[in-house]
Amino acid sequence: MTAPNTVFATLVIAALAAWPASAATPPRPQPASAQQARAAWVERQVLRADQDYSSAYNACARHRLRRLFTVDATLHPAGAPAAGTPGDLRAVFQPLESPDCGRLRREVELATLVVRPLPGEAAVQAGRQRYCSAEGSVCAAPWIPFVAVWRYRDHAWKIHRLRWSDEALAAAPPKA
Repeated sequence: MTAPNTVFATLVIAALAAWPASAATPPRPQPASAQQARAAWVERQVLRADQDYSSAYNACARHRLRRLFTVDATLHPAGAPAAGTPGDLRAVFQPLESPDCGRLRREVELATLVVRPLPGEAAVQAGRQRYCSAEGSVCAAPWIPFVAVWRYRDHAWKIHRLRWSDEALAAAPPKA
């Protein structure tokens, strides 16, 4: 004689196998892997921080900009030595102290932005940006590539390294 639990299990399995798949019940989406979920979270957070960077730059909001950089951040304009040394952000923010602060606005070509997580609470972002006159609405400045390394520090994503071509800055019209 078969044990009652075995008979019950056999009946349940047979019933489930014979149960018709209902067209009214949509298939349950497969959960994303932990790696994919983290990559999506990192991308959203870095893109949001990049928007904050553009907003602060465009408003010449020095204090907001400073909070978006790590304390050991450096800037690397193409063809020039790195601006700033770890622990000394004066060189990084020197352009913001000039009377020309606010004469340019930063625009980002959204379709070119790519964000990838890196080990150790970091991410790399690449894309194209341009700097336009803050007074004009139409911008003819060329799109230039940039790469940023972001670090998650003090519960926020902050720029750790930033490299870009500075030819667009040199071509920008001077403030009248």
